[in-house]
Amino acid sequence: MRKLKTPQDVRRRNFLKTVASSGIATSALKASTLGLGLMASRAGFAAGPNGIKRVVIVYIPDGCVPGTYQFNSDGSLGESAAPLESVKGNLVIFDGCTTRGGGHGDGGTGVLGGNNNSDETYDITLEGVIGDQTPFPSLQLGVESDGIRFSRRNKESIGFTNNPRSAFTRLFGDTVGEVPEDARLIREPFERNLLEIQAFKSKLSAEETRRLDQHEAAIQKIISNLENAGDAPAGCTNRVQNNYGWENTGSTPEIGSFTQVCNMQIDTLVAALSCNLTNLVTLALGTDAAEFNAAELPDVGTFHTTVHSGRDEPYIQFRAYLSERFAYLISQLKNTPDPDLGDGSSLLDTTLVLQVTCMGNGNAHDQANAPFAMATATKNMVGGRGFSVTSSDELLDTVSAALGVQDQMPQYGSGPAGGLLK
Repeated sequence: MRKLKTPQDVRRRNFLKTVASSGIATSALKASTLGLGLMASRAGFAAGPNGIKRVVIVYIPDGCVPGTYQFNSDGSLGESAAPLESVKGNLVIFDGCTTRGGGHGDGGTGVLGGNNNSDETYDITLEGVIGDQTPFPSLQLGVESDGIRFSRRNKESIGFTNNPRSAFTRLFGDTVGEVPEDARLIREPFERNLLEIQAFKSKLSAEETRRLDQHEAAIQKIISNLENAGDAPAGCTNRVQNNYGWENTGSTPEIGSFTQVCNMQIDTLVAALSCNLTNLVTLALGTDAAEFNAAELPDVGTFHTTVHSGRDEPYIQFRAYLSERFAYLISQLKNTPDPDLGDGSSLLDTTLVLQVTCMGNGNAHDQANAPFAMATATKNMVGGRGFSVTSSDELLDTVSAALGVQDQMPQYGSGPAGGLLK
């Protein structure tokens, strides 16, 4: 009996047919992740029923002070969410959301449908459904997330790339290895990539050439940021080996670079989405232990310290700082054109961003009223409002439905949230 092809098989086969019929040398394509991204675009993978075809999951640990991450009755944002004001029209903040897990130690698996570090999490399961459409099935990027392991495959931990240089080299240099010490070497993998692109650029349409030029500009920006970062970020003191590959001495946690590294990781993931290198990214801001500092908050200690300080003010202040990082991601997606559409739409029109956390009130280690949010610019979701859901599992089902792959994914809760997406 002939085995029926799965939707994934069909998509993969169509992609390979597109590559084979492009008239571009296979050797050139293999050497160029950007070239494969262009072929992925040419294959024309379908978006879900709401126009969504990309997903970014952002993990922010340890909840918030209750009642501070919400839309107020007058439409304003609570103190912990206030930095999202500029993008609130594309934002929904959920109330009544109970998350799995709670407390420190589960590595954050519960929030993405896992169970005590033993189950495959939502992002990795989703990779198996949509990941065959792009050169990189998924990306796991982190900022001081060296201890977090909530993405799992076959009960094995999937590590997060915390070093922006390593993330860049893997994506645009098509290599995985040690981070180059010399800033000059950061540029070389990309320049090699461009040489291969020139070999088939004449076979691209005018629109694809324009798109490629746009990709190059985005990546040159990342190169500049990496080169300007220097050997160590400002404020980096006394650490044997921090999370980004810059070496120092001693054992004091990194203090000065969380913002810089986070913005670099966001710029890289936005470029990866724009270049069709992947449709699925998980970005972890710290670990469930939340032992990281921020240079902008020199007097409050680590985020974990503020959570358990016994005072609301530092906890709110630090959580608002993390909202600034989330706002930067949304704004970058909103300000980056979707090259596949060419009608002025942005990446945010075709991307669903789900911000998750492992607790409600981090000080109490509870699971209730956890601060979850969703952002997109699709016309099929009304932003600028609060929305009631029962659980984080319900939101995972909602993402599956938005992508149009609900029948290919496990059902984590009672199904997608009714009335959230038209």
